[in-house]
Amino acid sequence: MNFYWIQLFVFIIYSFFFYIIKPNLSKTYFWLVGIQLVSIMGLRSFRVGTDTLTNINGYLANEPVESDTFVYDLLRKISWFFAPNDYHVFLFLLSTVTVSIFLYCVYSCQHTFLERFLSIYLYITLYFYFASFNVQRQMLAVMVVMLIPFALLKKQKGKAGLFFLLALGIHNTSIIAILDFLVVRIRKSKHALVTTISASILLIYMSNYLFSIFSNIFDHYKIYDNSNEYTASGGSILLGIFIFVFISATLIINKESLYQNATISILLYLSLIATILYILGAKNTLVMRMVDYYSIFVPLFLPKTINVISEKFTYRMLIKLVLIIIIMLAGFSLLYYKLSHNMGGIVPYSTL
Repeated sequence: MNFYWIQLFVFIIYSFFFYIIKPNLSKTYFWLVGIQLVSIMGLRSFRVGTDTLTNINGYLANEPVESDTFVYDLLRKISWFFAPNDYHVFLFLLSTVTVSIFLYCVYSCQHTFLERFLSIYLYITLYFYFASFNVQRQMLAVMVVMLIPFALLKKQKGKAGLFFLLALGIHNTSIIAILDFLVVRIRKSKHALVTTISASILLIYMSNYLFSIFSNIFDHYKIYDNSNEYTASGGSILLGIFIFVFISATLIINKESLYQNATISILLYLSLIATILYILGAKNTLVMRMVDYYSIFVPLFLPKTINVISEKFTYRMLIKLVLIIIIMLAGFSLLYYKLSHNMGGIVPYSTL
């Protein structure tokens, strides 16, 4: 576990250096972050991550391309062509694509160094980064889905549709991302907020029925049918409440931002869906598997709320500092809890 704390400390130290000494070298900063995160994830052994060995066995067996996971299988075939029997190359390829997409979204969405640092910090401490050590195929699909709203914001419907199909060809649970198209399109208002909350609750209420249809299409998910075992772990409900507090504060203190800034409003709506799923969907296994397709936007949303909320106060810098401390402490606490309970089986870390 100490290995991960050291890596987080190293990230914070050189981030502080860039902030103080070279705040204008943003591309260099992103390259450095990318090298660190990709190297740690990509060089891990098959022992790091509960599901890693299963994926490695599939790679070493050179399994054929399946229709419902054809994109992921094609990546596996490409890796096998260049490095047969060397699973580290395959893990490194997946890690490079996964981390690069997230960093690209941060670079495109966040416009200040502090926002970019906090987004990456939350990506690490809210365990999205470490989840990729375990369920790497699903987290790769989550990252591809992350590109959809930004493509739609740029009126690139064709690209958004392509990203959806690619994600579906990596992990079938990404079908839930179909809601992203609706979230971006709807006119943001109080009525739309209520509709979003109601639709999320309805999704949870009908989840067993909907997922039975889903598992009939993708039959390897039948194990999740009618699953009502309490599966939330790692403070998922508390995280949902924490996000909801920031969403509420944003709407109460500076509701104009919801209508004036398209990016912030979309991030708020996507984070709101994640919040509802976290809090009310804890008893459904597949809901907890799918929530990452929406909660991945939280590391982008929370840093945005700092400026949105603080600009309405006279002592803006003080409020900003308090919010930064609260967010960083929350992330640190969640990471400590998950690492100490070895969520995903990523402790201890090894490369052999």
